[in-house]
Amino acid sequence: MAKFAYTDNFLKNLSTAYQRQIEDKIVSMGVPSTIMEERLDRWFMNFGDLEEKEVALKIFLEIYYFNEHKIENLLSAYRTKINQYLIDKGKDFTDIIVVKPDGKADSANSHAYKLSKEWNLPRKVFLNASDVTIENSYGKILLFFNDTHGSGNQFIREFSYLIKQVGDSNCFILCFAFARKALVAFRKEFPNITIVPELPTPTIHEKNIFTPQQLQIIKSLGDQVYPLHPLGYGDCGLLVAYHFQCPNNNLPIVWANGDNNSFYNSEGQKKDGYPWFPLFSYKPKPKVKMP
Repeated sequence: MAKFAYTDNFLKNLSTAYQRQIEDKIVSMGVPSTIMEERLDRWFMNFGDLEEKEVALKIFLEIYYFNEHKIENLLSAYRTKINQYLIDKGKDFTDIIVVKPDGKADSANSHAYKLSKEWNLPRKVFLNASDVTIENSYGKILLFFNDTHGSGNQFIREFSYLIKQVGDSNCFILCFAFARKALVAFRKEFPNITIVPELPTPTIHEKNIFTPQQLQIIKSLGDQVYPLHPLGYGDCGLLVAYHFQCPNNNLPIVWANGDNNSFYNSEGQKKDGYPWFPLFSYKPKPKVKMP
């Protein structure tokens, strides 16, 4: 098969060492190379000068991409970890409640469906938040599962009352990636809750690979593409993407597509999103039939 020919001059003229880094990154993602190389080529066309393209390359190489295989492996590891916790408490998987957000449009609902399949959980352990009562949660462990937490504010708004009702020591927050902002918020609100994974995912602020000038370039591009949240929702700068979508806690210059970065101004007028080709799109929350 012929090697993909980049049209972007920056990519076309990269050194052999950088070309190999890109190739290795694509292999690690598990995305077909022809698809990813074409997407990368179009994404780089968004950027204007050498400095912007150098920043774009650094962003691409630093994104942690969760393909389906990685997620399946993580869920298997998480199951073992939670099983250990349950055994220590003299409990088993019949003693958990997987809490789903009310409404069907939240991504946590689709993840609950995935969890039911991967862990072979019965339908009865899945409850909408509004259906969890003091009576049916007595002696149970509540598990809240979603892919990403950026600031943690939305989670606290939706579930604080419920966690405090059953006691935070009886609750799990389970996810694939979360920012330090979320960890600080969770620990303040729920000091005894169990969080898996235990450590937050480094953001652009914590990776210490971007110079102050490069961070300013990222911010300036973000102001142009999505001025409401130029570094991602909550200004997280969380360099994470999944095979099913890119969270909006990532940089908008990674996920904006001209539609998902539209916004309403202070006068209530809808402003069209800045035209942009995404590396990984932020997609509307899926609607799936739940267990």
